[in-house]
Amino acid sequence: MFIAFGIASPLIVNRILDNVDDPSAPSSTGYWWSFGLFVATVLRILAETHKFLELTRGSCTLRAEIQSVVYRKAIHISSSSRSGSSVGEIINLMQLDAESIGRFALSINALWSAPLQLIISVALLYVFIGPSSIVGLAATLLTIPIQSAVVRRVFLLRKKTMKITDERVKLSNEVLQGIKAVKFYAWEKPFARKIEDIRNREVSILQSTIVFRALFVVVISALPTLISVVTFAFYAGVFKNELDVASVFTAILLLSALRGPLLSLPFAVTAIIEAKVSVKRVERFLGFENTPPITRNDDSCEVGEIKVENGSFQWGDPPPPLPSRQGPPQSKAGSRGILSRPFRRRNKSATENKAGSPEKMPSENDGGQTAEAVSEAAEESSFSLLNVDIDIPAGQLTAIVGPVGAGKTSLLNAVLGEMKTVDGSVKRNGTVAYVPQTAWIYNGTLRDNVLFGQELDDEKYEVVVAASQLEDDLSVLPHGHETLIGEKGINLSGGQKQRVSIARTIYSDVDIYIFDDPLSALDARVGKSVFDECMSKNGLLRNKTRLLVTNQLQFLPYTDKIIVLSEGRVQSQGTFKELIEKDTAFQAMLSGIVTTADEDDLMLEPGSEAKLKSFAQPDAELTRGKSTLVSKGTLMSMEERKTGNVKGSLYMQYARLCGGLSLFIGALLISVIAAAVQVLPNWWLSYWSQQEALFPGQTSTIAFLGVYFAFGIGYVLLVFFRSVSFIWLAVVAARKLHENILKSVLSAPMSFFDVTPIGRILSRFSRDVAAADQQVPQAFLMMLGSLLSLIAAYVMIAIITPLFMAIAIPVTILYFLLQRFYNRTNIELKRLDSISKSPIYNHFAETLGGLTTIRAFDREDQFIEANVNHIDTNIRFFFAQNVTSRWFSLYLELLGSLLVLAAAIFGVMAKDSVFSGLIGLSLNSALQVTAFLGFSIRSITELEAQMNAVERLIYYCEELPSEAQSVNNDYRPPPEWPSKGKIHAKNLRMRYRPGLEPSLNGVSMDINPTERIGVVGRTGAGKSSLAVALLRLVEPYEGTLEIDDVDALKLGLEDLRSKITIIPQDPVIFSGTLRFNLDPFDAHTDQELWETLEKSSMKEVVADSGDGLEMNIVEYGGNLSSGQQQLLCLARALLRRPKILIMDEATSNVDYETDQAVQSTVRREFADSTILTIAHRLWTIADYDRILVMDNGEVAEFGTPEELLRTPNSRLNGLVNALGGSTASSFRDLISKGSNATPK
Repeated sequence: MFIAFGIASPLIVNRILDNVDDPSAPSSTGYWWSFGLFVATVLRILAETHKFLELTRGSCTLRAEIQSVVYRKAIHISSSSRSGSSVGEIINLMQLDAESIGRFALSINALWSAPLQLIISVALLYVFIGPSSIVGLAATLLTIPIQSAVVRRVFLLRKKTMKITDERVKLSNEVLQGIKAVKFYAWEKPFARKIEDIRNREVSILQSTIVFRALFVVVISALPTLISVVTFAFYAGVFKNELDVASVFTAILLLSALRGPLLSLPFAVTAIIEAKVSVKRVERFLGFENTPPITRNDDSCEVGEIKVENGSFQWGDPPPPLPSRQGPPQSKAGSRGILSRPFRRRNKSATENKAGSPEKMPSENDGGQTAEAVSEAAEESSFSLLNVDIDIPAGQLTAIVGPVGAGKTSLLNAVLGEMKTVDGSVKRNGTVAYVPQTAWIYNGTLRDNVLFGQELDDEKYEVVVAASQLEDDLSVLPHGHETLIGEKGINLSGGQKQRVSIARTIYSDVDIYIFDDPLSALDARVGKSVFDECMSKNGLLRNKTRLLVTNQLQFLPYTDKIIVLSEGRVQSQGTFKELIEKDTAFQAMLSGIVTTADEDDLMLEPGSEAKLKSFAQPDAELTRGKSTLVSKGTLMSMEERKTGNVKGSLYMQYARLCGGLSLFIGALLISVIAAAVQVLPNWWLSYWSQQEALFPGQTSTIAFLGVYFAFGIGYVLLVFFRSVSFIWLAVVAARKLHENILKSVLSAPMSFFDVTPIGRILSRFSRDVAAADQQVPQAFLMMLGSLLSLIAAYVMIAIITPLFMAIAIPVTILYFLLQRFYNRTNIELKRLDSISKSPIYNHFAETLGGLTTIRAFDREDQFIEANVNHIDTNIRFFFAQNVTSRWFSLYLELLGSLLVLAAAIFGVMAKDSVFSGLIGLSLNSALQVTAFLGFSIRSITELEAQMNAVERLIYYCEELPSEAQSVNNDYRPPPEWPSKGKIHAKNLRMRYRPGLEPSLNGVSMDINPTERIGVVGRTGAGKSSLAVALLRLVEPYEGTLEIDDVDALKLGLEDLRSKITIIPQDPVIFSGTLRFNLDPFDAHTDQELWETLEKSSMKEVVADSGDGLEMNIVEYGGNLSSGQQQLLCLARALLRRPKILIMDEATSNVDYETDQAVQSTVRREFADSTILTIAHRLWTIADYDRILVMDNGEVAEFGTPEELLRTPNSRLNGLVNALGGSTASSFRDLISKGSNATPK
């Protein structure tokens, strides 16, 4: 119907012009034909509306299905397969690719309707102008190769652009996930440069597309004019036909009717090409291997029992490595770094530290990392575990121990079914719960995180919360159990997150409990309480199967069975008594920690499952700062949402970003001239036909053709320059917007990241930047072209039939009133569409971060349902916005049909006073006014909607809070500063937000040069807040902080942070080369880098990779084990050679041997540095010069270890006593020996 009634209009106009051209014909016939034109126009509008509605419905359904399918695949994908796509790439699948495939559904109808329209139009043209129509058709066909070449080139450039966009979004995601480390190391500038380098490559390709996009616009905008010029040149010049008014203007309308299919067909082809790229990307992802199925209830095992029989496991087949470009320099004879043995490859298949099988791989961390697999050497096998034979008895506590890289976490993942079974079998019977090494917390209430989809049992819940030592923490949360925890638990301390994870596991009430070293994140007293009340023989889980990976060796005497791993193999297994008597390696592992084993000192009395008061104090840091960052129970900020129309000032800001107002005005001037020239070819035809009628045989066809041709070519050139100028200016604006938002985000304080989901920030760098790159300039061009063409058509009609303006002006006013009424709703719906996308991507990123946990708990369906709900919410807004847009178009076009009726009636009325050629021109312009007016209003609305992306980007550029300047030119330290490492703090107070209780409350201390200071205290005592204040991640609001007599509070942040080095508890590793991870400024020689790697025991690992310093590090450092990542952070510190080193529980996730080796290296290599070590393990700081005990944000004690231990009621004594009788005695003996020796 749409095609039929669209073609009917030119035929009816032909009858009207025949009536006008025949003075003897009754005017009433002309009026009836005018009414027929009105009816045909209305029916075409209704048919088009119905078509659009159905296509939109299909597009929404297809987009939602793609998003849902990608999510379902992601939640089942195997750990090794995740190496095929980064988090950023997978998010792009759900975001950009799903939208691209959805757009294809909107255009699919044009694939058959556009060719049909072309055929019918050309056939009718032949009827009216004869063989000349064939010339027009030939001209149309000749443009097809041009269109194809342009589209093909755009396709290739689009493919390149998407690849680079993935790369940029991936790195942006990594930087945002590791923003704390970026600020710690003052690495904002090198990472900004790296992201900008990628962005420059992306913009370079965008600039390459400018000419092709401009050609594309020329083809779709100027082609009808060109075809008209060619057609009438042959009609009058070659075939010597006289210009008949009715035939000429009917032909013009039919040629104009070609614009629709000629416009929609290339767009449809482009949509298909883009969708094809996206489909291939989605198809590749869907083809990845799923997690291998595992029998959860094997009847050959007792309920709760786990058996691994001759099991060999691997993380999957990783891709080949980069070609080797260099090898390490030869080390000095006999020179070896610390802890070389755990990383040495005894054979190709028995190591955990090769890519794809590290300890770190299966754990979830704050960066959302999951299994990553990249090979370090193509010739090496990807096996991680070999010949594993173990039997985990039902109802017992089994511990797994071993050095870094031994395969402890991998063994747990083999039991969970995350690793591929190459040989042997894994059998288990019963349901499973899992606590990862780094706690995984999702965005919800604290209670939601504990229940994890289960029904609430109040009594059971209270017992679990008490046993997990969370009671006192809950009392200080703003809404207790109902407090909304931030993304990834960012507003909880590491210990609190781990205890929430433990509580979730205990509440699940399953048969098998798997713990991956959760006690390392807890201080000694809290860790002992959690072990006693939850995991021990008298704990809540005493009748359940418990599998515990631990580096806290003091708990081993109280386990039922111990499995010792080394280099991917089971070295030994048995009870503690059996191993301590027979296994010399096990004995060596325990030496220096437990010299005696007095079990009575560590055992709890029966009845420990009762609700007990937590040993832990409330988390002071949470109380004083983080939990109350946002009121009303939520720890996350709401996304900003402006209301009302887009302000005019936004367009002025955008114009300035385009290179300045002068360039923008120059481009506008080109557009105005193009619109004026656009009407000249048809006006010239009207004038030509008038001269033919008045002076038959006396006109110069060549002269008229020459002018006609000049007007046509002039319009084509102006359209090309208009397109080039605006697209070029838009690229300039997009470049500046990205540069500004990157600078703004990297300069934002940590408080901003604490309350803002990463997915929300990332959507600015992906979707909004993409809109600024492409959708905004396209919408601007269409708006400008249609609006100026509308004005030109109005002027033409007003000159010919002034009465028409009496109707046109009120109708136009109605148009704009309708537009204002509609626009309020449309902009809000567009904003709601943008805002409702963020939960989809936040939930997706959270899911990727917790895949192992979700699958272990068998909660895939729960998360899939949540994803569907997020998608449904977004689709409702998206569909409402599109349907509302169609409603608006319907009413606009219905109003436009009144203009067509008016122009036709006034033309018939003026038949005796106005030349028929001019009436034909007026009718032609009136039909164009209808299209231009509707398209102008829609394009204005679309531009405002797309400018929402620019608005969101500019908001981040201008409204985000900012840290202090990176360099204070008015206060620079001396070049050699700091030369001593002396720290003086007096009455230092810091709070995480104004109006909250201080996290540091009057801290005063003096630390001498080269002193080693151990910082201890219960969870939330203010230990980490002290490091935060020293590095000014949060600015102290009172007090003095001096380093080597320089006021550290006046320094620029780059000057300060670049001179202090921290080794954080959670290592942050970035994708790229190992060289970049060590030395992003390229400030050191290769020799220095290799020497540093040797000292940190990483040289052999890097050398074995085959790529040396160019060794590829995958996303989040997924091809390095936890220990290796921590040693890489140590290597960074060694390379920086700071005078002040902060170690924030840097060895809490490694075994005792690695801990001691790291401490030995620190003592040796940083002998001339001041060291502050925040430690849960008191053993780590036993030989330090002084110990600083923090409590409630204050310095509770500060003195030598022996001085503090000699004081009976000292806080340090309390912490040591929490270790247990024999362990506490061993610690006191070590301190006593140390006091009789030289500290350094």
